This record gives sequence, structure tokens and C-alpha cells, in this order.
Amino acid sequence: MIGKNVPFVALWAVLMSCCVGPPVQSRAVAVGVSLEKVVTREQWMSGLTVAVGDKFRIPKPAANEQWTVTYARDIVRLLSAADRLEHPDPEGWRFEAIARGSGEMTFTGFVPPGRGDQPNPPKFVLQVSVR
Repeated sequence: MIGKNVPFVALWAVLMSCCVGPPVQSRAVAVGVSLEKVVTREQWMSGLTVAVGDKFRIPKPAANEQWTVTYARDIVRLLSAADRLEHPDPEGWRFEAIARGSGEMTFTGFVPPGRGDQPNPPKFVLQVSVR
């Protein structure tokens, strides 16, 4: 009689070991990593659509070290340190969508005086829609 129940008991033990214990959280939540969207090259051309509350990162669109940044403050909020707006971290700028609407974010690279190889500052415009 015991021989017939061994496979059943083994299967029951395996199933119970999988089901017992605290619920497993996703890795992003467990380690406190915030999931944020990263603006792609295609989104520079087609625009970025996000939801209220979404966080997103905009990598530097060119190698310039200094930038002038303007953005629609009524729909997005700067999450990067304010003193890093003109001199962003290597990862770029971080923002959060705070209200529905649409607007432009403009990033203009600074060209130091006397640089003949770049007569016009690079300018990038990102269309943002918050839904």
C-alpha cells in the first residue's frame, strides 16, 4: 500500500513547496528600481506619448557638454537635479509626466566661442503628449 502512494506524496510535496511562502515580487519592485521609459531615436521624430505619472529619461542627443533646455512645465516635471539641467549626467535628463496635455521639449547644445567646426548650435525638439 505504501509503494502505491510514494509518487503521489512526492508530487504533493513538490506542489506544496511551490505554493507555500510569501508572494514573490517582481525583481524591479524588490530591488527598488524604478521602471522608466527611455526616449529612442524614433521618438525624436514621431513624438513621445506617456501617461500621467510615467517617468522617462532623455539621453543627450549629441555630445555637447552644455545645453539649454526648455520644456512644458505644465505637463512635465524635471526629476534630475536643477543644477544639472545645463550640464546633464551622462545618462541625460529625467522627467515625470504630471498632467494631461501636449507640448515641446527643446534641447539646444552650447557651442563654445571660436569653434569653427560647428557654426550653428545643434537643436533638438521632442513633441510630448501626456494622456
